[in-house]
Amino acid sequence: MGDAFNPEQMMAKLDTWVKSQGPGVEVAVTTLGAAAQGMFIGYLLGSFSLNDPNNPNAAANPQLAALQKGGPWGQGRNLAVMTGVNAGLSLTIKKYRGGKEDVWGS
Repeated sequence: MGDAFNPEQMMAKLDTWVKSQGPGVEVAVTTLGAAAQGMFIGYLLGSFSLNDPNNPNAAANPQLAALQKGGPWGQGRNLAVMTGVNAGLSLTIKKYRGGKEDVWGS
């Protein structure tokens, strides 16, 4: 037949290819990957936090109401932006400092 699907091997090939392209591509791929992960987690959490119409105390918390206003897609978008920017900037700083991890870079 053929080779079985091996996600670890595919991730290793992708990682090798990305690192061979240079730091700009590496930062872009890392940023997009983290944003996609943030979108998934944000949407999932947003769908869990929807108001229960049978709960009379649901509208009593204004912070919760503001958070839920955008719905699952709004929460997913916001978390995607935050995680993507964090991952991209962290990798950019690490690359700029020569791979050195320290308090200032973190």
